[in-house]
Amino acid sequence: MKRKNRLFHGFTLSWLFYEEEEQAFPWLYIVLVMIIIVVVVIFAKKRKPLKKTDEKILEEEIDPKDKIYEFIKQKGGRVTQREIRKNFPVSQATISLILTELESDGKLKKIKRGKGNIIILK
Repeated sequence: MKRKNRLFHGFTLSWLFYEEEEQAFPWLYIVLVMIIIVVVVIFAKKRKPLKKTDEKILEEEIDPKDKIYEFIKQKGGRVTQREIRKNFPVSQATISLILTELESDGKLKKIKRGKGNIIILK
């Protein structure tokens, strides 16, 4: 629907009051689709990929518990949990779980010192 406002001597201001409802909807849908695409791309970039190192170590033939146990042996039977974490590419939580399993098996003892743990073989 077009509205024309006439001023004096035949001048029109139709460009000022140009309304056409039928053409507004396709542009609205196009803009909404583009906004959705941008949001999806932003969230896809922010999402962190899964750590491949955790999966590799856990899928290897040698049990990670055995690897950590051998590492502690090589260090003389006494090591901090931080040293283990620096030498194995797995998360801190994974190392903590493995050490707890070894402790429940009776192979080592964890001693709390400050913010960290000292690991001693039995």
